[in-house]
Amino acid sequence: MSTVMDFNLICSQIQQLLIKNERVVLPHTGELVVEATPASFMDDGKTILPPCKKLLFRQGEAEGKYEQWQEELSGRIREELNSDGVSQVPGLGTFKDDGEGVISFFADPDFDFAPDSFSLEAISLEVNEPVKPQVEEKLAPAIGKEKKVPQSMEQKRKVQKWVVWSAVVVILMLVLVLFVILFKEDFMELLKRILYSKEELEIMQKWASQ
Repeated sequence: MSTVMDFNLICSQIQQLLIKNERVVLPHTGELVVEATPASFMDDGKTILPPCKKLLFRQGEAEGKYEQWQEELSGRIREELNSDGVSQVPGLGTFKDDGEGVISFFADPDFDFAPDSFSLEAISLEVNEPVKPQVEEKLAPAIGKEKKVPQSMEQKRKVQKWVVWSAVVVILMLVLVLFVILFKEDFMELLKRILYSKEELEIMQKWASQ
């Protein structure tokens, strides 16, 4: 096993494997994996954490192909954990023996294991809540005055006009019926004069007298 390791090259190779497979096998030790996490609330219930990707270490025998440099890196990590309880891989992160053979891993914050992803900031509900109601309260009256109120008044005016004209038509029909009943003979005479000429009326009278 090499005593001198090119950690810049190792980090580059690990990054390529994580981008391609989202996992890197560390023989006889475990594996590094990229895990996507959805948006979630913090324990205070007032802060939303955005979706992100995390680099995690899973301890145990991992299946899969690996190269010589992976075996050398894994062997070095185990040796340092056995002797010092801590193994630091420059540029990648720190492995720590928490006792009884349990290994934890803390990724280097500068190690870019997911360059295609983008980071979002956490959102505090305490900051955003007061702003939103103020905007809605300002917009709601404006919308109501510009759109809802004029439309309602216009509809009422249309209904009122329709009621008035309907009443006028009904009244005229009633007056006409009453006029026909009261002045039936005069109305019939007037109707004949409107429909027939003087000559036609004379002919009709002659036919009626026969």
